[in-house]
Amino acid sequence: MKTIIIDEVANIVSKGTTPTSIGLSFSIKGIPFLRGENILGTAVNFSTVKMFIDENAHQKLNRSALQFGDVLVTIAGTIGRIGHIDSKNVTANCNQAVAFVRMPQDRIDPIWLCLLLSSPEYQELFAQFVVGGAIPNVSLQQIKSIEIPDITIEAQRGIAARLKTQMAEVEKARKTAEVQQSDIPTLKISALDKLFDYTKYDPVRIGLHAKLQSGFAFKSKEFKPSGIKLLRNANVSPGEIKWNDVVYLSEDQEKFFDAYKLKLGDVIISLDRPLISSGIKSAKLSNKDIPSLLVQRVGRFILNEEKILPDYLFGFMKTSHFKSAISGHDQSLGVPHISPTQVESIEIPLPDVNIQKEMASQISEIIEIESAIKKATINMMTDLDSLSKRILSQAFEMN
Repeated sequence: MKTIIIDEVANIVSKGTTPTSIGLSFSIKGIPFLRGENILGTAVNFSTVKMFIDENAHQKLNRSALQFGDVLVTIAGTIGRIGHIDSKNVTANCNQAVAFVRMPQDRIDPIWLCLLLSSPEYQELFAQFVVGGAIPNVSLQQIKSIEIPDITIEAQRGIAARLKTQMAEVEKARKTAEVQQSDIPTLKISALDKLFDYTKYDPVRIGLHAKLQSGFAFKSKEFKPSGIKLLRNANVSPGEIKWNDVVYLSEDQEKFFDAYKLKLGDVIISLDRPLISSGIKSAKLSNKDIPSLLVQRVGRFILNEEKILPDYLFGFMKTSHFKSAISGHDQSLGVPHISPTQVESIEIPLPDVNIQKEMASQISEIIEIESAIKKATINMMTDLDSLSKRILSQAFEMN
C-alpha cells in the first residue's frame, strides 16, 4: 500500500506551552486548557476540562490555539493517547505534553487519522519512539515522521464511519459492564443486610463478646529489612492484607511482643481511615499473613467463640449497618479515626452459634458469588479492550 509521512501533508505539527513557564497564570474559568488527562481516545469532552486560561494568555499562546479537526497526541508522561477536536464552536489551547496535527481536511479525515493512530500497530510505534528520563517523551520530529496509508478521502471517511459504528457498540457494552461492576458491592451489601435481621435476633454490643485490641506503637527506628512482619494500617485493604509495602521487626525481639502476635483467622480492622471508596478496610488473616505482629492503629478482635464466631462477625462488618456505625468517626490530625471503644459499642444481631455457623456458610456463598461476578466483569472488560484493538487492527490491515 502506498504511504505518506505526516510531515508531507500536515499544515501544522506543533505542541503547547505551560502558561506559568512564560509568566502567565491559569484562570478559574475562561478558555479550556487541555492536558494529557483530557486526551482519551475520542473527541475531547470539554465538560471534563478543569484548567483554563484567559483571553490575554490565549492570545500570547496563539501558536497552540486549537481548531476544529485537530488530531491530538500525548507526547509526555503517558505516551500515545489520541483525541481530536470535533466542535467548530470551541476555543481551546494545550500544554507541552499535547501535540496537535492539523491536516487539510479535504485530504485527511481527522476521525480516520485519530482511529488509525489509536490502532495497536501505531501504539507500538509510539512505544518505540519513547525517550527515557524522569518523564518519558516523544518529539515533534518523531510525530512528523510517522507513515500513514495514502488513500482517498472517500475511503478514509468510509472506514471512519464503519469504525465509529463498531466502536460505539463496544463502548455501549463497556458502559453496561461498568454499571454492573459498580452495582456489585451494593448487591452484596443488600444480601448481607437481609441476613443480619435485627427483628429476628436480639442485638447486643459487639464488645460484650469481642474485644478489639489495638496494636503496639513500634518505633520506625526499630524496623529491619527482614525478620517478623509488622501489620500496619497501610497493609489493610477491604477484604485482604497487602504486603507490597512491608516492614519487619528483628526476630530476636519477637518474644517481647507475644500479646501482639497475630494468628490464622484473626479478624482485623484499620482504625485510621477505616472506610474508603472500595469498602471497609477489614480482613481475615490467611496463611500468607502470619507470622506477624499487630501495630498501632490496627485492631484485632479477641472473641469469645462460644458466643460469636469470626466468620459471622466478619460478615457483619460488610453490612450497611456496620458501615453507618463507623462513618461518624473522629478526626485525628485530619485523618478519620475510630477507637476500639466505638467499634465495641456497635450492636450486632446475635443468634445461637449453631445458627451463626449456618449463616457463615451463607455469608461465604454471598462473598463467593460477588467474587465470581467481579471476575466475570473484569474478564468482560479485558475482552472488550481486546475487541477494540482487533477491530482497529483489522480495519487498517484490510486497507
